[in-house]
Amino acid sequence: MALSRAMANGLRVDSLTLFLGWEVLRGCVAPTIIQWFGSGSNFFWRPGSVGDATTVLWLGVLFAAFVVTTRGLCAVAGARSRSSSDRSASSSSRSLVPQPLVTGPVPASVLVVLGLVGTVMRFPSIDAVLDFVTGDFFERPLENGPLVFVSASLRPLLVVGVAMVLRDRYRAGSGWRRMIPPLAIAAVFALGSFGLNRAAILFACLAPALAATDRSRRALRLGPLALVLVAIGLFFFFVGTFRSTLALERTGLDAPEIGVVPALQSVLVYAASPMQLAGALPWAAATDAFGGASFINSLLSPLPSYPDAWREQSGVALYNHAVYHSYIGKDQLVPVWFESFLSFGWPGIVLVGVVAGMLISFADIGRLRARSFPAAFAAAIVAFWVTQAGCVGSYSIVQNFLYFAAPALVVLAVSRIFRRGVPHPAAS
Repeated sequence: MALSRAMANGLRVDSLTLFLGWEVLRGCVAPTIIQWFGSGSNFFWRPGSVGDATTVLWLGVLFAAFVVTTRGLCAVAGARSRSSSDRSASSSSRSLVPQPLVTGPVPASVLVVLGLVGTVMRFPSIDAVLDFVTGDFFERPLENGPLVFVSASLRPLLVVGVAMVLRDRYRAGSGWRRMIPPLAIAAVFALGSFGLNRAAILFACLAPALAATDRSRRALRLGPLALVLVAIGLFFFFVGTFRSTLALERTGLDAPEIGVVPALQSVLVYAASPMQLAGALPWAAATDAFGGASFINSLLSPLPSYPDAWREQSGVALYNHAVYHSYIGKDQLVPVWFESFLSFGWPGIVLVGVVAGMLISFADIGRLRARSFPAAFAAAIVAFWVTQAGCVGSYSIVQNFLYFAAPALVVLAVSRIFRRGVPHPAAS
């Protein structure tokens, strides 16, 4: 109860709640699916032994315990800092209420234009558009170099700008529904062009909704929230099935199954279940391939022009080799805490748990203090991904910060610099 009072931060959905939701998926839902329905026939990873899975299970519990404890200590420290400050009680209470969102120094039209520039760079011709809508979404018109990074960084700004226009129209009582089709088109082409990545589409679209929820004073009803969760599940399954169907000729795989059980089993890829992770322990122990270098390579792999030779020695690549027994497949996610354990042993679990707890605390602070819409979007993106530390790896967290949160913050900072103006030499 003391921690609950200390962590009262004025947010409708705090980051610790999001983290625990992912922990329920990893620690409860995924093992239940495996026990009731099996792992499915479309998995190439080899499940580990029961003994190894039990070890992994308790490693995950230890990681979660350190995250929650660190988050609680940060909240207690913040509460003491507020109580010992010279601010009045009224101003202190106001500091725990998310600030009202304003358009900010960057107009929506600027973000839309920048996003369109990045989208045109991705689709420079009609043929490129046709290739994408007919299934060639893995092909990159820009093969390599800085232009790829610029295009990938600018495209999400299109969704932010259209969402800002939608919000402004809704608040003004004008025809806001007509902005929904442009938002959907922007989500498909600007976000879906990341290899038709479902996570890129989903979390970038949910980020404005989370920012609006932070500022809403209305009660959150269980029924609509349940419908949202069902819609997210259906989105992941059907878009994933559609993507797999389009890639059949390239991969040579069988067509994905349609049904309730296959839909449930598709969750296992993203839930980092103990049986799945345990399959890497024998290979890791026998080869001693993981270490500080592989962990750093995973952190730095999302950086543009990072050497491919180092990417192939990252913890993500090594883990996929461990579970696939080949370097062909590289799509399995390794949670950051598990990679840290493979690299550093038990101290790695403690270190990553403490860092994740601090990042979760910083994510809440950023959501509270964000005033402009782009800043609130970036804070929501950070909150979404740092709370997934129990399921996804450092590669995914850094990648999404780099390509989704950072561009909005950079545009915001550049706009403020131009508005402030260059100081006169005499004044300095």
